[in-house]
Amino acid sequence: MPERWNILEGEKDRDGEYIIPPTTEEVVLLHGTSTRFLPDILKNGLQPRRITKKNVYSRLGYYDMQSNPDCCYFGDLAIARDGAMKAASVYSGLIMYVQAVLDVRHLVIDEDNRHYADDWRGSLARGSCACQMDSIRKL
Repeated sequence: MPERWNILEGEKDRDGEYIIPPTTEEVVLLHGTSTRFLPDILKNGLQPRRITKKNVYSRLGYYDMQSNPDCCYFGDLAIARDGAMKAASVYSGLIMYVQAVLDVRHLVIDEDNRHYADDWRGSLARGSCACQMDSIRKL
């Protein structure tokens, strides 16, 4: 049994059957950003927009796409790549992925998927994000 469950890839036993996730209630997800923010991330962890005052979407001209200012957003590699490419184009730097170990009890659904999914797992299944309220220190 693995120590951590990676919901993005899953793990299978020798017969090709999925292993039941352990009860640690943790999941490993990715956050995409720019290398410009690496020193701050190493010092303070990932922080929500309420603290950083950074908003990629408004800088790109999508003024009607406001993220929750109290959340940090995570997803699979495709979601992280999209976020990293936007952050690098707006704020300069190279694309960067931050892998975080997240407690599932603190994850919430991406606000854009409230009408299509029941929880953060459903949001990920639809190719969108899972959100964690407040800063993330365990990276």
